[in-house]
Amino acid sequence: MHLLGFVGIYGTVLAPIGAVIFVDYFLARRWGLASNPAALWQRSFNPDVLIAWLLPVGLGLWLHFRHEVPAHFLPLPCWLVCGLIYAVLTKRRTSRHSAPACD
Repeated sequence: MHLLGFVGIYGTVLAPIGAVIFVDYFLARRWGLASNPAALWQRSFNPDVLIAWLLPVGLGLWLHFRHEVPAHFLPLPCWLVCGLIYAVLTKRRTSRHSAPACD
């Protein structure tokens, strides 16, 4: 049984969503981000979340399967990178949508 590897892969895939929730709930106001930006812009989908999740998870799974990095090392780095990417993308999109109109 390769339970540790399975749990590591499972955590690598699911843990980064917790980073998005953490940034959105606890850090959005402190960092000047819009909390729940998809609802703010009347959208049902936030592409920033998909990008922030897909990049570290894809890289983490690639490192595990291609370079044999143990899967139990990957959830924390993926969580941190996902949170940072989400914060950067949301900050960029928030500043672009809230920029004053030029007359």
